[in-house]
Amino acid sequence: MSDCERALRYIESGNMLEGLATLFGSEEGDDRRVALNRALYAPPHEDTVAAVREAQEAHTAALPHATGHERTAILYNLGCFALYSEDVLGAKLRFGEVLEQEPDFAPARHNLGYTHELMADTEEAQAAYREVLQRRPDFTLSRVNLGLLLIAEGDTEGGLEELRQVVEAEPGNMGAPLYLCRALLTRGTEMDADAVLDLFAARDGWDLYADLKECHAYALYRKGDLDSAETAFRSLLADDEHNLFARMGLMKVLAQQQAFPELLRHAEQYQQQTGDPNVAGIVDKLQHLAA
Repeated sequence: MSDCERALRYIESGNMLEGLATLFGSEEGDDRRVALNRALYAPPHEDTVAAVREAQEAHTAALPHATGHERTAILYNLGCFALYSEDVLGAKLRFGEVLEQEPDFAPARHNLGYTHELMADTEEAQAAYREVLQRRPDFTLSRVNLGLLLIAEGDTEGGLEELRQVVEAEPGNMGAPLYLCRALLTRGTEMDADAVLDLFAARDGWDLYADLKECHAYALYRKGDLDSAETAFRSLLADDEHNLFARMGLMKVLAQQQAFPELLRHAEQYQQQTGDPNVAGIVDKLQHLAA
């Protein structure tokens, strides 16, 4: 199995962390599929946008002459390129064409559900995700999307249950806890913070991923364990001094500790990185407190 195939399998299983780590850590960078998927998943940049546009033009030119599964694959890729370009309606039409030819093409049905979600057709989106899971129970990404959509629509308990199913069914999936932990911490009760900390205590290897370390640090903060939260946020900043989440988390801890001189230094750094006018106002106030 190639690195690209392995990365896409991880992503389909809802393990975006390992999927992207595999894709961007691959030594098969000269492989066309690896390079193209890197462009699709990377932050938009002049080079990546040009690479996607070039691939889209090549696929469009090849479409009239393609038949069978080759035509299905081209239509699917064109749908992905349309999503990348924020042409949601165009993507929806392409994924629909794929399913007319191959109804069991799970990635296309999942992405069709996502286009419904982007167009605020939430009932259609939920139906698409559920149909994916009926046809391919192992396509866990659809359960993740379903859970997050239910939460966004106000069915918090239903959405959390979908995410819990992913976590419980796949103990080796390090990406699955990320969605559940973020959802619990967004709700923000002390019981939710306890649930997040219990989840991490039951798994090994989570501290290899910055996203999970952020969730763990914030859970400590929500729990009120300021000393441990401070240590966790400082560790994240030691790994990456540009981590805005960690810097803001440390600022919240320092504010509660009334450590104003250090808080001022971090607020100034945060404001320099973001240009946030709200933080600039906080810096002005802190200059008096830290004097």
